[in-house]
Amino acid sequence: FFESNFWYMWQTTFAFQPWHSAVELKRYLHRFMNEFPRIETLAGVKRTVYNQYDAIVRPLADWLKRQGVQFVRGTRVTDMAIEREGGRLRVRQLVLDRDGRIANVRLEDGDLVFFQNGSMTDASSLGTMTEPPPHLTKKDSQGWALWETIAQERPEFGNPAAFNSSIPESYWLSFTVTCRDPLFFDRMEAFSG
Repeated sequence: FFESNFWYMWQTTFAFQPWHSAVELKRYLHRFMNEFPRIETLAGVKRTVYNQYDAIVRPLADWLKRQGVQFVRGTRVTDMAIEREGGRLRVRQLVLDRDGRIANVRLEDGDLVFFQNGSMTDASSLGTMTEPPPHLTKKDSQGWALWETIAQERPEFGNPAAFNSSIPESYWLSFTVTCRDPLFFDRMEAFSG
């Protein structure tokens, strides 16, 4: 199976590796079953016309600013004070590191907290036309560190070590080729079929 054309297309499209969770594979198979007839072309992969930053991130950030959301640079959340209320968990306070200074932000009723734990792009780095991306390690992570902190005494938040204890098996590499001469594409097509 792991040498089939289907698997190569599947792992290319969804960044799967043979050691990843069978349950996660099942979820993706159910979710994207409609793509099976055209998986070899990736025609069903939804893409923005240009790049995701200009098509999604910047317009969303602009809209959020117009709604009154404040973006504070040089700040990261290092912990959350979480309380149980009526069977639900509620974040009452954020512990922040603002350029090396610790600050606490008390949350009021109606405040919303969005937390993405274990992002595959956390601690990612970018290269240039002449330099490779810098090699980052787990200690460069922010989202993983926060997840580890809040999960220490709260088993309901899961076990981050199940996902980040083997970083070399989780690397994900993405690159873009921009050129006018078709030589690269001709050679890539000859190489990959």
